[in-house]
Amino acid sequence: MANTQVIPEGGTWFDTLTRGFDAVPVADDNAISTSEFLEAAESLTTLFDLLGSVAFTPVKNDLLGNIKKIRDRQLAAPAESETLQALVLNEIKAKKNTASVGFLWLVRGLDFTAKALRHNISFPNDELSTSFRSSLR
Repeated sequence: MANTQVIPEGGTWFDTLTRGFDAVPVADDNAISTSEFLEAAESLTTLFDLLGSVAFTPVKNDLLGNIKKIRDRQLAAPAESETLQALVLNEIKAKKNTASVGFLWLVRGLDFTAKALRHNISFPNDELSTSFRSSLR
């Protein structure tokens, strides 16, 4: 995994993100903007470059593959894909499920990553690999 990010002097990896999940708009009806969510998810995958181990390549590629499935649907039907909820509902109406299944697996991958990082913060003496293995439970 090539590390192509440039962390500004005095900054952190967070400063390199195009968008964080905290900046993804959520409407009053809990609708989540598709474009901004995908941008945040893509930004998060650069974390695996920072970790610098090829062991994380499958996780990163899985996340990016699922992002691509959602983005492909969004590009194919932009008016029906402004929010993730609308994208899924309209894909169901079209009797398709590629993006919906991709969304399911993307969320699972993001949850897996979040659990691993939480474990690593809670148990700082554990190896990162231990934290990721523990997140499978």
